[in-house]
Amino acid sequence: MTDAAAALTDFGLALEAALFAGLINPGRRVGGRQSDRGKSPQATLVRWFELFFYAVAAASLIGGAVHGFVPDQGTVAGRALWIATMIAVGAAALAAWGIGATIGLPARIAQVVVWAAGAEFALYAGAVFSGMRSFRGAIIEYLPAALFLLLVFVLGYRRSRESGYLPGALAMAITLLAAAVQQSSAAIDALGLTHNALYHLIQGVGLWLLYMSARRLVESHAGGIDRPHRQNADRRD
Repeated sequence: MTDAAAALTDFGLALEAALFAGLINPGRRVGGRQSDRGKSPQATLVRWFELFFYAVAAASLIGGAVHGFVPDQGTVAGRALWIATMIAVGAAALAAWGIGATIGLPARIAQVVVWAAGAEFALYAGAVFSGMRSFRGAIIEYLPAALFLLLVFVLGYRRSRESGYLPGALAMAITLLAAAVQQSSAAIDALGLTHNALYHLIQGVGLWLLYMSARRLVESHAGGIDRPHRQNADRRD
């Protein structure tokens, strides 16, 4: 492997994300039927979280292959893998917009946000296929979605005091920290950890916290009614 630390931590992150994607559906976790695939808030939220975790898993798996076995992006294989990695990061950003819109906005406004995010993702994908190769571009693509989701989690907890929002807010803060570490080229040479390996390790902690938040929030949407919103309505009555 040309960068064993980065590749192995990438593969570990892929495994973690894929596991969370498989566990996020409440029905699947208990061995029963999967959550209703209709248009209920719970089903919509499950789909967005599944997309997010699977996109992170794909980006990490392909990224690990690049770091470990195809370091030269100038080759045909290197270009193809790097394009796939950046598209997967964009898909994770799209899912983050969908998650935030579903749990934090009224249905009609959420739909507009999702449509806008989808259009922006299409533009981003076009730029990637047209030659944008810097991972900084992928981070810039993901940054607004991460900030939006952080804001949704913070405001959600402030509004409802629902504990499910707290690990989500911390997860997004850690994700932003991970991106800063990656861009700073910080490393721990004594442990053989490059800036990319540190980025993956920090991101792994954030991913676990986001899954903790996702489980609680998906369950709070059971029955098509967001529990925090319902509690607020009860207080007003």
